Parts: sequence; structure tokens; C-alpha cells
Amino acid sequence: MIEIMKILAFECSTATASVAVGDNGKIIGESSMEASRRHSEQLLPMADELLASLGLTLADIGALACSVGPGSFTGVRIGAATVKGLAFGSSKPCVGTSSLTSLAYCHSNSEDGTIICPVIGCRRGNVYNALYRVCGGEITRLCDDRMISCTELAEELISRGEQVIICGDEVPAVTALCPDDIVCTKISNPLPSASGVALLADKLLRERNASGTPCENEYTDLTLSPDYFRPCQAERERLGIED
Repeated sequence: MIEIMKILAFECSTATASVAVGDNGKIIGESSMEASRRHSEQLLPMADELLASLGLTLADIGALACSVGPGSFTGVRIGAATVKGLAFGSSKPCVGTSSLTSLAYCHSNSEDGTIICPVIGCRRGNVYNALYRVCGGEITRLCDDRMISCTELAEELISRGEQVIICGDEVPAVTALCPDDIVCTKISNPLPSASGVALLADKLLRERNASGTPCENEYTDLTLSPDYFRPCQAERERLGIED
């Protein structure tokens, strides 16, 4: 059984990098920064500063977590590498979460039945997306992580005619295609954050303890890896794959 202790979490799937510390299902500290392509320069100093501000060291951390994608190829790679490096040689479990699921989980206390629609930009008029439904303070996945055009997603949301919370870094691109009279659509615009990763990791580890079996998102420093979801631009061009 893994003792649920403090969790150090990283979120790097967009241009904004963040680090958070969770303690028994509550966030006790978080730091974020517009890092653009400088995640590798900013992430560890942010973590060191946050831990110091809380009077903690890495030895006080019981588990590590990060989003593994989809999102920025560079960001998710650096986030996973950072967690692997911090966990190296230790028995600390590593939890890798979908950036879309951790973003949606931040809205799990919304009204039952609400659809949560996280969107993360992936250029060329497309977004990374998945849909979730809120039920009893939890979220249920309605579809797999996917890449979908903003137009197709807007059409799907309109056809559903349900209460929807849209969140992420591409909210305007989707809502601009939805008519103003879709009054059942509530809009929120938080970016993916390390607090969501920490809270989701805490939930998954608690479920692991209750069931006695490893959760599918649990890794070690050797097995954690990013999920790029699709080939990078250079690889797509080499293989002749069109967007």
C-alpha cells in the first residue's frame, strides 16, 4: 500500500508551466509561469522555490506526478523527464495523467450532468479534446483523447444541446463558432494546471490503495513516458502524413 503523502506535480502541456504540491487531497501551494519554450530552464527552479516556501524538501514528497499529454511536444517531454529525474533511484511512485483529464477534473464539483469540454491548442485550426460528464463529484469520460477541428467540436456541442463547461487555452477558438443564443453553454477559461494533476494523482493513488492493484496511470522512474498522441511535425513531413 502506498501511503498518501504529499504529491509534487508538474503541468507543462501548454506555454504556461506550473508546479503544485498536494497534501491529502488539498493543494497547499502552486506556482505558474509563462515559460513558452523555456520549460527546461524554469521547471526545477520553480519546484525548488515552491518547496522552500512551504518548508519542504524532496524527502517530504511521497509521490510525483505530471501530465503526459496531449499538448506541447517539448513541454510534456520535459515534464516527464523532470519527474523521472526526481524519482530516479527512489521508490516514489510516478503518476502520469492526461492533460485533458486533469483539466476536466478541476470542474468535477460542477452540477451533475454537466459536460466538461477541455481544449488544448495543436495548431492548424485543431484542438486536443475529450468530453467528460460530471456525476457525484466525479467525472466520467465520454470519449477518448482526440484531435478535432474547432468547427467539428462546436457542431458537436451545439448538437448535444446540453450544459457545457469549456476550459483550456483554446476556449475563444471554439466559442467563436457557437451561436450566442446557446444559453445552456457556460464558459470557463482556466489553463491546465499542476493543481489539477496533483488532485487527480491523489485520487488515483487512493483508488489504488482501496483496490490493492496498481492504477493504469502509475509508473516508475523507468516506465513513465510522454504520450505525444501524434507524430511531431518533422516526423509527419518525413512520413508524408497530412494534418
